Amino acid sequence: MHLLKTITIISLTVFATLGTTSATEIPTSKEWNEFQAYVTDLSKQLNESKAVIKVLSKQIESMGNVVLNLEIGVLSKTLNDINIHLSENSERLNETNAVINNLKKELKETKGIAEKLKTELADTKEELLLKTSQDLAVTKDYFFNQLKDSKTDSDQELKIVNITINSLTKEMKGIYLNFENKSSALSSDLQVTADNFTQDLNALKTELTNITSDYTNELDTIKEYLINVESELKLKTEITSTTMIKFSELSTRLAAESKATCNASAKELQEKFKANKQELEEVKIKIGNLTTDLKARTSEIVDIGKIPASCSDLQEIGYKTNGLFSVMGNKSIETVYCNFQSKAKDIQKWIGSNDIKSMPTYFYVTRISPFSTTNTPIPFDLAKVNIGNAMELASGKFRAPRPGIYFFSFTGHAFFYQSVSELELAISLYLNGNRIGWAEVEEANTSDGQFSPLTLQSTIKLKAGDQIWLQIVSVSEGVVLFDRRNPYTHFTGWMLEEDIVASLSTNVSPSD
Repeated sequence: MHLLKTITIISLTVFATLGTTSATEIPTSKEWNEFQAYVTDLSKQLNESKAVIKVLSKQIESMGNVVLNLEIGVLSKTLNDINIHLSENSERLNETNAVINNLKKELKETKGIAEKLKTELADTKEELLLKTSQDLAVTKDYFFNQLKDSKTDSDQELKIVNITINSLTKEMKGIYLNFENKSSALSSDLQVTADNFTQDLNALKTELTNITSDYTNELDTIKEYLINVESELKLKTEITSTTMIKFSELSTRLAAESKATCNASAKELQEKFKANKQELEEVKIKIGNLTTDLKARTSEIVDIGKIPASCSDLQEIGYKTNGLFSVMGNKSIETVYCNFQSKAKDIQKWIGSNDIKSMPTYFYVTRISPFSTTNTPIPFDLAKVNIGNAMELASGKFRAPRPGIYFFSFTGHAFFYQSVSELELAISLYLNGNRIGWAEVEEANTSDGQFSPLTLQSTIKLKAGDQIWLQIVSVSEGVVLFDRRNPYTHFTGWMLEEDIVASLSTNVSPSD
């Protein structure tokens, strides 16, 4: 495995070296010698790899001799493992040989490419020398012609120049030296400017290429968009033309239909107006009759001095229209039907009792701690509901605010400790100190922490001011009515039906 990794790294290094050489410039003789030395080192490493393979083969043979001393069962398994490893090593060796062969082939190809590049370099050098010689000859001829022309002009001006040449000789020498210095500096500046111009030109060329590409893409996009817009515009134009034609046809048809409809509607409205006018006259007549009848029926209303208890009382007051009425019954408000136009003696039909409460009353209270005191009203800690404020938490007593029928319900849990003897908890419901209900739970052979539920329900007729409460009447030592934050004890009650007649007879107002 390490051998294969080594060969792979060597191959990648060679490829990277070749790629770097080809991507930069033509190698020199020195670089080519270094490359050949690198290939030689690579060959040495390949030979060393072969030597390592031979050593591995010898180690495998020595391992085979050691395996012969193992037990038969282990020997068979080990031989199989060795065969597998040998097969894997053989495959890896074949892969290594293939990589080496490929590497040799690529080296040959690289060498051919290098020879080709060397030949091309020589050809290029010859072409460059030839072109340079030609350019020098052309330049020489050009300057010779220029000098010849200048000589003709100079002969004409030579006489004038000879007069001042002596005085200007010294000055010309200084100017010449200054000119050479400036010329040298100017040549350097021109070279730098040329280099910068070349770089700027290349950058500008690249930028122009990118801009041309971007504009080409944008132009293609715009062309495609314009084609789509043109298609869509053409479609909308066709739709608009079709719509205008249909609109014109529809306008013509609607004008004709509207005229006919208006004529028909006008006639229909005239007929309805006449009918409504006639109905209005009839309604006025009926209203006048009803007004006269109402005055006749209500003109003799009198006070009978009590709450009406029958249809006869209502008739005596002055009611004359048949219907359902509420009257005072023996114990509650009742609904009756009165037929004041009946010729029979009994003009009243009983319908039913009305559930009317002058003061709604209902409560729900709980405890949050254990309690075991006997012969004492059980107090409560929390009032979940207490409409009418008839339940007092601290005393545990309920006081009936109105006479009527009430319902009460109690639920609790007795907590027993471990005992083989019989344990009990008994709770009673009291009315004004008199026991009216009993709930008891008895257990034997109890386990520690055992719970037993007990419940008590009662429906009682109470007078206003009657008191109801619960108390423990019997409890074994150590037994408690259990409670905690999550309540186990629940006491609830509410008024089922109020004796409204008794409430009214005692002149009790709802606020009392």
